[in-house]
Amino acid sequence: MKYIFRLSGEDLKLAKTEVQALFETYGLGFKARRSKDLLFVESKAIEKQISKLCKRSALLHWCSVVKDSSDFSWVRSPFMVRIKKGEKTEKKVASQIWRGLKKPSVDLENPKTTVYVVGNQITKLIWEKKKNRFNGRQPKQKPVFHPTSLKPKWARLIINLSRCKESCVLLDPFCGTGSVLIEAAIIGCKAIGSDLDKRMIKGAKKNLKHYGLHAKVQSKQSFAGSHHKVVLVKQANALELEKHYKKNSIDAIATDPPYGRSSRIGAKNIRELYEGFLKSAHKVLKTKKSKAFLGPKNSKNFLGKNKYCVLLYPHYVKFAIPKKWKVVDRASIYVHGGLTRKILVLRKV
Repeated sequence: MKYIFRLSGEDLKLAKTEVQALFETYGLGFKARRSKDLLFVESKAIEKQISKLCKRSALLHWCSVVKDSSDFSWVRSPFMVRIKKGEKTEKKVASQIWRGLKKPSVDLENPKTTVYVVGNQITKLIWEKKKNRFNGRQPKQKPVFHPTSLKPKWARLIINLSRCKESCVLLDPFCGTGSVLIEAAIIGCKAIGSDLDKRMIKGAKKNLKHYGLHAKVQSKQSFAGSHHKVVLVKQANALELEKHYKKNSIDAIATDPPYGRSSRIGAKNIRELYEGFLKSAHKVLKTKKSKAFLGPKNSKNFLGKNKYCVLLYPHYVKFAIPKKWKVVDRASIYVHGGLTRKILVLRKV
């Protein structure tokens, strides 16, 4: 089937990377090409699978599936027609559909079917983002605020880049006040957060509770016999994760490590913190087969079978990546004149 994704104009390349990661998360093969803000995808995935993929995205506007323009039997009334640049006019397409239906009707507010004309292609809208979908979860809207708190959109993005599926375990070892944990739990992941600063753990618990996500605080990782979606491990040093988590037990890591001088980091300097964390993270992240792929094993795009770690950090932080990690992707997010945030996607090897 052929699908069209409308990408966020904030960063078209990063939006495409997120779509690619989401296809890999669910083991869905695909071929894609981008033209400006549109991503054209061919895949055997059904509409239900694509809709599920879109719902957890951070940088998508809408998605539609290409349909046969000579047969409008798939249209359900009431319908509406929208157009994104092309030769066919909205009225012309609407009149064609009208003539092809037994009891046609139009509803511009709540249609059962939205027909989207993209160029010369007739498509059916299968998902569209809701306005202000992250409203209520912005840093300043949470009970416990911290100036370095991650915006929900970027928290959602790094989770998606980590390829963590629902019901799988995602770790944020620098959880702060819980931005990543909240988005991970909303998606349906089993979220584990830890922080060296016990004040952050208290703040994260309060924020999680505010969104109906009750967290269990304990000294070690465990979801056994618990109905909690989130586990908070108190005062865990990110340089010694293996002391708090079982080896090869974490499905994915998505985190926004500290970088300010005032941050309590548990290391001599920022460089030592990042490098030490990556060495420790390698021990607890799983090594197992997954369905992540872009093509055949002999393809240069084949990403392998191991698990992922995603870091979001400022451009001025410098550190070496240990040899046991493979760089899958790098990206940048412009924040303001003096700050650019970098995204680093690593795969355990």
